[in-house]
Amino acid sequence: MPKRTFHQSVVDLLRLSPEQFDEFQTLAKQHLGEGTLHEGIPRPKNKILPSTWRTIADVDSPNTLAAMIHAERGAHNDHTNNFHEGGGLWEGAYSLFNGLWNASGIGPQFQKWFGYDYDAEENLPTDLDRQYAQIVSQSYTSMDDRRDDIGDWHRDVSMDTDRYTVWVDEDDHAIHVGIRGTKAELGDLKSDLHIAYNNTSGNVDDLVEYLQEVADKYPDWTLDATAHSLGGSELLEAGVNNDLGYDRFNLLNPGMNPFWGLNNAQSAIDDDRFHWYLNTGDMISNGFASMVNDDTHVTWAKPESSPLHNHSVSQWSGTY
Repeated sequence: MPKRTFHQSVVDLLRLSPEQFDEFQTLAKQHLGEGTLHEGIPRPKNKILPSTWRTIADVDSPNTLAAMIHAERGAHNDHTNNFHEGGGLWEGAYSLFNGLWNASGIGPQFQKWFGYDYDAEENLPTDLDRQYAQIVSQSYTSMDDRRDDIGDWHRDVSMDTDRYTVWVDEDDHAIHVGIRGTKAELGDLKSDLHIAYNNTSGNVDDLVEYLQEVADKYPDWTLDATAHSLGGSELLEAGVNNDLGYDRFNLLNPGMNPFWGLNNAQSAIDDDRFHWYLNTGDMISNGFASMVNDDTHVTWAKPESSPLHNHSVSQWSGTY
């Protein structure tokens, strides 16, 4: 199997189909002596901890395993932490991929994949990307405490709500809407549970109505919108199912259940208006990593050991 970077290995994992992930887990069980995927697959030469095989065999999804691998890497890189990743989840997963390469003939799909450099200039969020994220971060702030200006954008105070903000760039004749995600409030939590069930929030009508009000107030302007987390899920649903007249939708860590209700998600991935901001260490949104392709507009954030950081707006805004 060709050498894979850490990021490539995690994306390889997230792109496994349910059938492939079942084989992946069955091979882990084989190394525990609990079954046989293929008798010709030997144990890896490097020592993998039995607890690693147990975890991989029992984990509920590639999404969860990817987040755990990132947490393991973070603990490994922390020199104040008495932990080493040798024989752990990433090394075990990589060993399984080697075995499956040799046994299952899935090699060709790996050959066309390429490395990813988080720090390369072309892979970093642009200044405009950061402004989009800063606009979203203001929607999390109380209306009285929000900033009036971000870059060339000026906030339209008359359009403020608890969940939404509108920003005007007079020079470019452009309007941008910021949509927050979940706060610790009953309504948002119910929407999160709704998304966990079928990838719809259950209250997208409010967002559609608001986006239409903005379009009515600013006819003949360029209209864009950015949303985070639950807001990203709602914006995806609104943009796919309604003709709103918006040119671009930015989805920062949108929530997703990767196992059902995927029609809207696939429609958005196939739609050039949608731009994705993903982190493979974010268990809430990394189901999309298994669906995006080389033609999708994606910006990847560098995963850290903290799941909260990997789901945060700050990783995109440049503010910590």
